[in-house]
Amino acid sequence: MQALKESSKKLGNMGSINNSDIRMIYVLLDGVGDLPHPDLDGKTPLEAANTPTLDKLARNGVIGEVISVGEGIAPESDIAVFNMLGYRFHHVDYAVEAS
Repeated sequence: MQALKESSKKLGNMGSINNSDIRMIYVLLDGVGDLPHPDLDGKTPLEAANTPTLDKLARNGVIGEVISVGEGIAPESDIAVFNMLGYRFHHVDYAVEAS
């Protein structure tokens, strides 16, 4: 989080920046939350995988938290991905009736 704050300060001190000056890689790890498996010595698939590129991105990147639907709501994968891409879905509880 400190790196994010420092980056924000640097951008703020630069005055106006053109969007073409900003380089970003957006990585959305949909589906990596998995359970440990006995065939993987009790590790999750992500823990057991060889991930040198992902490890490098994690070491050199900046991380943040995004609440895509609402505080305390764990959306289904498809809704979360659409929200991350800019579509806005809202949590609604309702009953569907058929006649």
